[in-house]
Amino acid sequence: MGQKYVTIAEETLAMAGVGVWTVEMDPGKEPRLYADKVMKRLIGSEGEVTAEEDYHKWYAGVVPEFLKPVLQYFQNFVDTGRDQIVYPWDYPDGRRIYIRCGGVRDNEYNGPGVRIRGYHVDITEKKQKEEQQQKALLEAYEAAQQANVAKTAFLNNMSHDIRTPMNAILGMTAIASAHIDDKERIKDCLEKINASSKHLLTLINEVLDMSRIESGKVTLESDEFKLPELIENVVTMVRTQIDGHRQKLHVNVLELNHENVRGDTSRIQQVLLNLLENAIKYTRNGGDISFTISEQAAKDNQHGYFTFVIEDNGIGMSPEFLQKIFVPFERAQNVTHSKIQGTGLGMTITRNIVKMMNGDIQVESQENVGSKFTVTIELELCDNVVAPAGKTAEIAECSQQDFTGKTILLVEDNELNADIARELLEMTGAHIEWAEDGKLAVDMIDSVEDGYYDMVLMDIQMPVMNGYEAASAIRALDKKKSAQVPIVALSANAFVEDVQMSLSAGMNEHIAKPIDLKQLMYVMNKWMCN
Repeated sequence: MGQKYVTIAEETLAMAGVGVWTVEMDPGKEPRLYADKVMKRLIGSEGEVTAEEDYHKWYAGVVPEFLKPVLQYFQNFVDTGRDQIVYPWDYPDGRRIYIRCGGVRDNEYNGPGVRIRGYHVDITEKKQKEEQQQKALLEAYEAAQQANVAKTAFLNNMSHDIRTPMNAILGMTAIASAHIDDKERIKDCLEKINASSKHLLTLINEVLDMSRIESGKVTLESDEFKLPELIENVVTMVRTQIDGHRQKLHVNVLELNHENVRGDTSRIQQVLLNLLENAIKYTRNGGDISFTISEQAAKDNQHGYFTFVIEDNGIGMSPEFLQKIFVPFERAQNVTHSKIQGTGLGMTITRNIVKMMNGDIQVESQENVGSKFTVTIELELCDNVVAPAGKTAEIAECSQQDFTGKTILLVEDNELNADIARELLEMTGAHIEWAEDGKLAVDMIDSVEDGYYDMVLMDIQMPVMNGYEAASAIRALDKKKSAQVPIVALSANAFVEDVQMSLSAGMNEHIAKPIDLKQLMYVMNKWMCN
């Protein structure tokens, strides 16, 4: 650039990486570009070149589709006296930069044309960040749109799936009422109501479980247990379904060097049950299902990897659905047609639980051939498994259902729930007393002789004093036997954290509503069997 155009201000701008230039455009002559050292470096101009050559070099680098707005930019100087523009500029080697350019017309120029003074600055990095942000926003928008479509489909499916068992419950109730004197008909209705209610509860639990996983509120417990016993429990739980479909279940235990481990037994069972129940649902009557357990090479002396493989010869999955089997709210297109119901959340929940255990889940499937799920999870190795405190060891020898002579305090603020629980409990012969809130329960225990109550069934959410507070208050009583009375939470608060809070408050067990009679009998045997 000519010395006459160099100013202190230009030197200051050069320190900031801003190139300064002057363009003279006289009629009948080649445009001239007087560029400072920053501008020359920006356009790759080296050595002694003329102002005309610098202009041609700059002009040649303007991306062709941006040439028209750039030329309009110069015309605006002539018309309005000032303008600014952002445009891409290409080096001969193909590298592209983005330039922000602005300037004003030099009104003191006395030549035959116009003179424009301006600046150039490389904003490539900023432009790339803006483009990345725009791309991220676009991807987020598209993902939100896809999630919205998926959730809409999910709600439609859930509406169908919830209404189906509800229709059965209401319909069977109406039929039973119309045949009140027909015991066989009523028995059939009650069995169908029970099955539909359990299915409805499963739907609700899966939706709530998924919601908690997405919000990060799910935590894992750490229990010591024996793997063979867990496997036996899982197989026992699905045996009735297997037999009902006349299917064959092949259980194979391979290379199990460490049977005593530590982990979240309930979550492991949830994963395995979901996979086995899916295999049962999607395998035709008389089909084969295999359940294989093996131990991989130990990670270290404290941790090991265990693999669970569940394989069936069922209907399988299409390649398209296989790609999105773990996507929330997604369900295979043939689910409705095959009359198989579900939320479409089971596999998403399963994968998230496995990931929380530092594990992995893989799936292979082929339509009309079958599916294979391989789950690998990390578990802590234990030398010995300690039996839980309490009367667990006595359970195998104690399975009575007659508790005549026992007195149970039922703490429940909802009158209908209290009536249901009292009716179930009185069927065992036990004497039932009712407290409408936690404070009343504490007062009743404190007012009777020591050891009067054999068990307390405690709701959690209650007015005056909640279940946690009431349990803590009972444990603080001076009476020795009353302070040690078994307290069992009987609550709709059914998550792992709720169970832990119940135990921390001094309760012995936690039973989730709606009440499962078999579980209730199990707990009553556990804590009241002499």
